Amino acid sequence: MRRVCAICLLLALLLPLAALAETTVDVVLEDSAEIRFQRQVYTVRRGEDLTLTVYLPMGSRLGSVSYESCTVSDRMPEVNGLKQVTLTLHEVRYPVLLHFTLAPDDFFRIHTDNGVQEIRTDSPRLRINTPAYDPSLEKAGCILIGWTDTAGGLIGFGHKTERQAADGIDLWPAWLPAAPAEDFTFIQSGGGAVITRGSFHGGDLVIPSELGGLPVIGIAAGAFGGIAAETVVLPPSLRAVEAGAFASLTAEKLILFDNLEDVSDLSFGSVRIHRLQVNAARPPVYCGSYFDTFTEKYDRLRSLRGARKLVLFAGSSARFGYDSAALDAAFPEYAVVNMGVYAYANMRPQAELVLQCLRPGDAVLLSPELDAIPEQFCGRDDLDPENFSMVESDYGLLLRLDLRGYTGIFDAFAGYQRNRRRLPERRYSMVPSAFDEDGNPVQGMSYNVYGDYVLERPDNEEGRLFGVKRASFYPEAIREEDWDGLNRVCDAFAAAGAQVLLTFSPRSEKSITEESTPEAIAALAALFGERLHARILTPLQDALMDAYWFYGTDNHLSTAGVQLRTRKVIEALEAALEVSE
Repeated sequence: MRRVCAICLLLALLLPLAALAETTVDVVLEDSAEIRFQRQVYTVRRGEDLTLTVYLPMGSRLGSVSYESCTVSDRMPEVNGLKQVTLTLHEVRYPVLLHFTLAPDDFFRIHTDNGVQEIRTDSPRLRINTPAYDPSLEKAGCILIGWTDTAGGLIGFGHKTERQAADGIDLWPAWLPAAPAEDFTFIQSGGGAVITRGSFHGGDLVIPSELGGLPVIGIAAGAFGGIAAETVVLPPSLRAVEAGAFASLTAEKLILFDNLEDVSDLSFGSVRIHRLQVNAARPPVYCGSYFDTFTEKYDRLRSLRGARKLVLFAGSSARFGYDSAALDAAFPEYAVVNMGVYAYANMRPQAELVLQCLRPGDAVLLSPELDAIPEQFCGRDDLDPENFSMVESDYGLLLRLDLRGYTGIFDAFAGYQRNRRRLPERRYSMVPSAFDEDGNPVQGMSYNVYGDYVLERPDNEEGRLFGVKRASFYPEAIREEDWDGLNRVCDAFAAAGAQVLLTFSPRSEKSITEESTPEAIAALAALFGERLHARILTPLQDALMDAYWFYGTDNHLSTAGVQLRTRKVIEALEAALEVSE
C-alpha cells in the first residue's frame, strides 16, 4: 500500500512537470562580446509573445535578429554608457537560440557648400525620417524646399525614406529661386513683413522668406489675384495667410511648412491643387499615439507589395477587433495587415493609399462603423484635421494623394495646427507600440507586427454603456452619397484585382439609436445585400454583441471578445477565400 502511494505521489509530481514542458518553451540569448543582457535564458508559454531588453553600444543598432517575427521598440534612456532596446518576439512556439548582429546607427550625410555634415538617427521604424528643415541651410534669394537624394529625387523635410547601406544616406539641400523683391509690396507688422500686393508672371510662384530685411510672416487679403502655376512655394517664415489673400489658386504642386498656422480654405478662394508637400519645420507631437499607427501600418503594407495580402480596413474597431495572428495561421498564403486607426476622419485618403499597394490576388476585408457613416463610407470630399494627424510622422504620404478631388484641405490643416499647439513635442523615434492607448509607456508591446492593439483588456462584467455616441442600424441613416462612396472604394479595390469582402464592425447592443429596431436592422441588412458591391461575410445582426465583450468604448472589444469575433470571421473567410482560389 505504501509502495502504491509512493508511485502515485511520484506521478503527481511528474505530470505537472510534463505538462509544463509541453506548454512552455525556452529562449536562449547567444553570447555576444558587444551586447549586454539582463538575462540570457527566458521561459515563455508556448504561443505567447516574449518581451526582453538588450543593451547596445552607443552609435549602434540591432542589424538582425534570428527570429522571423519580432519588433524593436523605441530606444530607452542610456544606462552606464549603453542604450536600452526593447525587443518583442511574437508567438514563440518552439525553443529559440537567439542570435544578434549589430549595425551602425543610421546616419545622413548632408552635403553643402561648406562641406559634409553627419546627422545620426536612432529610430526603430521600418523607414526613417529625413532631417527636418534647418534654417542655417538657407541661401540668399532662394527657398529651401527639401532634400535631393543620390537618385536626384526630391524628399521633403522630415519625410520618410528607405534605409540604405550601412555607410549612410547622402542628401543635398534643394532650393528654388524666390521671386524678386520688386514683385511685392508689404507692410511691417508684428516684427515681420506682411505682403499686401504680389505680381505673378507665370511658371512657378516662389514667395520669398524675406522682404526689406524682415521675415515674411503674412499674406494680406487681396494680395494676389487668380494664380495658375506649376509649383507654388510658401516660405518657412510664413505664419498667416488671410482670407481672400488669393482670389484663386491652381497648382500642380503646393509646398508649405508645418509652422504655417493661420490659414483656411477662404485664404485661396477657389482652389485646385494636385499634390501637397508639407515640410516638417517643427518637432512632431503625435509620434507614439494611435494616430501614428497609420504610417507604421502603411509601411508594413507597402513592404508587402510582392506578397498576397489580407488587408483589414476600418476604424479603431479593427485595431481592437481582430486577432491577426490567428488569421495569419488560418490563411498562411496571405500576409495580414490591420489598417484600422480612427473612425471619425474621412477614410477616403486611407482608401486611396491602400489601393496603391494592392495587387491581383489580395483580399480586403471592410468593416465600416455605423456610428461614423459619412467618414467610414467615404461619402465625403472634405478632409478632417485627423487626416493630417495620421501622417504627421510621414508627410510624404500626402504627396501620394491626388487632392484635386478633395475639399476642406486648408480648414483641416488649420484645425490640425490648432490641435498640435496643445500637445508636447515628441521625437520620430517614439513609436506607438511603446505606449498604451492613453499615451502611457508600456513595458511590453501595445501593438503586434500586424497592427493589432494587444494589451490585455478585461471583459465588461458590469455591462456598462461606455459612451453617448450611438450607432445607426437603420436604412435611412445611410445617404445616397454614402452608398456611392463605399461602392467607389469597393470597385476601385476590385479593379486592382483584390477580392473585396465585408464584415460588420462589432457594436455593443446597448449603444444603438432608438430608430434601430429589430425591423429596421433586418431592413438595413437586406439593403446592404442589394446595394453593396462586395460579398458580405457575416450577418449584420452578428455585429450587435453583448456589452460584456467590450472594453473602454462601445466598439472596442475586450481580449476575449476579440477571440470570439475572430473565430467567426475565420469561419466565414474559409468559405469566401476558397471561392477565389
